[in-house]
Amino acid sequence: MNPQDELNEKLARIRRYLDARNLHGVFLTRQSNFSWVTGGCENRVTITSEIGAATAFVSRERICVIANNIEAPRLRQEEVGELDVEVLDYPWYQEHVRDKIIRELAGGWGVASDTGFTGTARLERDFDELKYTLTDAEIDRYKWLGRNCSLVIEKVCTDVRQEEAENEVAARLAHEAMKANITPTVILVAADDRTLRFRHPLPTEKKVKEVLMVVFGGRRWGLIASLTRLVHFGKPAPGLLKKHEAACTVDAALILNSRAGATTGHILQKSIDTYQSLGFPNEWQLHHQGGPTGYDGRYYRVTPGDERTIQHNQAVAWNPSIAGAKSEDTILCTSEPAEVLTPCHQWPTTQYEHAGMAISRPDIFVL
Repeated sequence: MNPQDELNEKLARIRRYLDARNLHGVFLTRQSNFSWVTGGCENRVTITSEIGAATAFVSRERICVIANNIEAPRLRQEEVGELDVEVLDYPWYQEHVRDKIIRELAGGWGVASDTGFTGTARLERDFDELKYTLTDAEIDRYKWLGRNCSLVIEKVCTDVRQEEAENEVAARLAHEAMKANITPTVILVAADDRTLRFRHPLPTEKKVKEVLMVVFGGRRWGLIASLTRLVHFGKPAPGLLKKHEAACTVDAALILNSRAGATTGHILQKSIDTYQSLGFPNEWQLHHQGGPTGYDGRYYRVTPGDERTIQHNQAVAWNPSIAGAKSEDTILCTSEPAEVLTPCHQWPTTQYEHAGMAISRPDIFVL
């Protein structure tokens, strides 16, 4: 699928959405939506904001990008230049010109946007559903991203030294990611007792003595891959091994039940039942278990009774955890057993079974 064919597929999805909701057009400014519709182009400047510096407008008749004269040259030359997309620019110091462009594009018809700017109606969350089924080109990009995110985290984790601070590990992870042209979206690092106390451990100056948990989210082309790995200096204690094996067993149940057509609430219930059978009945209540992913870290977090279904060629990232242990990778769901997009390379794994099926999950890496 060439870039223009992918763009045409995205435009067809949006135009069906417009027809179903009697809309004239949509303005897309969020980085995730801009990257999706343009096949991986970037409208960002600030990585700490989901709002980008350019807006895509799609109607039944046209697609164009609105950007100020700072951003427009790069967008034309390095982002959308291969696509049949018009770039409309305006002086950065004349916002009223931008507003005039927006009014002219809206044409007095009903329009919506993903930010609600300039008085437009805000898009409903169901717009995200247009992004669920990945194109062949997106799957190829996702596989590249997943493999390289895995390589990045393996390089960093296998080089960890005792008495190295959490924030030093985080810095090396960010460094290796950026070297690979991957933008970090999440870096969580916990040493020793912090793995027990916090499910979302922001890196601190605490130095690792025995065990380290590293959580990484990396983005390229707008897509996000998520994964978690644990390392231990010397043989792990039986209690930690029990927790880790339990988390991996739960993860196996989640992954092996993740197929196109499956209800997400049903999949979650399988994990809850597995927690119960392993003697950790309440742990699922202490941290969300993950959910569908792609251009957002999670489009939604699956909760009990959720009736939404997994789509064909949809990415999912489950992340079951038990205090001190966690299992997380990004997978691609089809009618067949899910494919792990963030596979281990030089990392040891163990097979875990569920309902007569089996899948490899990462071990604790012993240093």
